Amino acid sequence: MKVWTKMMMAAWVMAPSVAAWAAGTGTPVDVASRFLFVPTGFDNNDQVEVVLDGFLPNACYKVAEPRISFDEGTKKFQVVAVAHYFAADETVCGTYEVPFTVTAKLGQVPTGDYSVKTFGGPEKPLHIKQSNSVGPDDFLYAPVEHVHVMVDMRGRNITAAIEGRFTDSCMRFSEVKVLDEGENIVLLPVISMEQRNDCHAQNMRYKPIEAKIPWRQPGRYLLHVRGLSGVAVNQVFEIDAVSM
Repeated sequence: MKVWTKMMMAAWVMAPSVAAWAAGTGTPVDVASRFLFVPTGFDNNDQVEVVLDGFLPNACYKVAEPRISFDEGTKKFQVVAVAHYFAADETVCGTYEVPFTVTAKLGQVPTGDYSVKTFGGPEKPLHIKQSNSVGPDDFLYAPVEHVHVMVDMRGRNITAAIEGRFTDSCMRFSEVKVLDEGENIVLLPVISMEQRNDCHAQNMRYKPIEAKIPWRQPGRYLLHVRGLSGVAVNQVFEIDAVSM
């Protein structure tokens, strides 16, 4: 049975069994994604990530870890958003949709050309390049904890603010590279290590670093920020057509 959402773009889920409803402990169901974001620029030494974005039918669905499978023959990743359904009456669940954004971690992927498909969304290409570095990344990136996107509709400006903590007293920002890939914007917060004899471990929050993002047409976009840990911080944002 298919349960269609009541607002915006239809996002459907596979209904759980009546027995699971009665248990009240939640049961996993597949959820259609409205958007699939596949950033480019990954090397074979990167932790590859894609992002699913969409709407849950109501507040009784809680997003969970996505399900990932890979077909070696077709070199296709199947990435499906998953939610836990908890039974409740209509008053508790509500009739409104609930937005969700979840990152699917594909891990390190060998050099080559692949595709990614999601439940309810289009199939998209994924190209993995050969790394030129013997380390985990081609650059040394800042530790990143949060990223905020600020959209100024009147001024037609988009600014991203990166926040985090330096783990060494000799860490310094060099530059923030902005890679405009259409529906994906990749930020590379590159840092350097000062060559001094008094460097030591620390846990010091750095001043938020801002980066200007090229203006875009109305739509939904992904900001993908690489970090020192090898895992990116992802933020989906929207340019509202009504306010243009």
